[in-house]
Amino acid sequence: MDALVAAEVMSGAPALDMDKAVARAVDATAQAFQWDGKPRGLPYGLRALDERTLGAMPGDLVIVAGRPGMGKTAFALGALRNQALDGARAMFVSLEMGDVALTQRMIADHLWRPGHRLQYWQMSAGKFREEEFLRITEAARDISRWPIRIEQQPGLTVAQIGARARQYKRRHGLKALWVDHLGLIKPSGRYAGNKVNETGEITMGLKGLAKELDIPVFALCQITRGVDGREDKRPQLSDLRNSGDIEQDADTVLMMYRPAYYLAKKEPPAGSAEFLIWAEEMSTVENRLDCIVEKQRSGPVGTVRLH
Repeated sequence: MDALVAAEVMSGAPALDMDKAVARAVDATAQAFQWDGKPRGLPYGLRALDERTLGAMPGDLVIVAGRPGMGKTAFALGALRNQALDGARAMFVSLEMGDVALTQRMIADHLWRPGHRLQYWQMSAGKFREEEFLRITEAARDISRWPIRIEQQPGLTVAQIGARARQYKRRHGLKALWVDHLGLIKPSGRYAGNKVNETGEITMGLKGLAKELDIPVFALCQITRGVDGREDKRPQLSDLRNSGDIEQDADTVLMMYRPAYYLAKKEPPAGSAEFLIWAEEMSTVENRLDCIVEKQRSGPVGTVRLH
């Protein structure tokens, strides 16, 4: 038994005496000084967020959480686009949305320019001008060269996701794994009916996968409806479904919050004095996404404002 335990320990991280641990820590600090605040991990390609987090480190589990409509998938695809443009090969496991809808979102994001934007729903509904189709096909040609693989089979377990990621990494290399979303990952059946334990098994499995593959794993996650009943709609860690295990296993938790989503539901009658005040407030938050860094093992928390 002791031999088995010793073998298992040797296969993991080595034990260190304090002198060696101190030397490694000083070495890491010197390297950090040379980086001078630049992202040391995989960047999101969003300057304010990269400055706050220094990117996602290999082995990290990053949770991107929020209510439906808060922009989780839009944020994920935007970061994925930026990572792909930097040459980082990634796998996007979509357990909810098909490849056509995902790619239309990527095209819309790639086409966006100040003063001119084509939204993804306009493409799916065919509500665009004929000349805009040329821009769509040009963007599609660019995107077709991006080093991204979309896995879209529903009901995958963590083990199945891991098998596909390992195989892809062996053949092509892999720098990031995105999963949309955590609640749709199929549990193994070991804790059948116990949602808390099932969630813990899944988040522990994703964290283990991140460490094994030595890449960051990003998992999207929906939060409870409780936030909708509060005066302050900004999400908190306690709003995560079965939050204990998610909080414990995640290295970073990013909460998505769009003030315009809730403000739009309070629109007063047009022409009233209240409407003028509402419209002015709406104009200031219309394109705003607050990315709330609620947890970060190796850095500060706080809110980053995105467009």
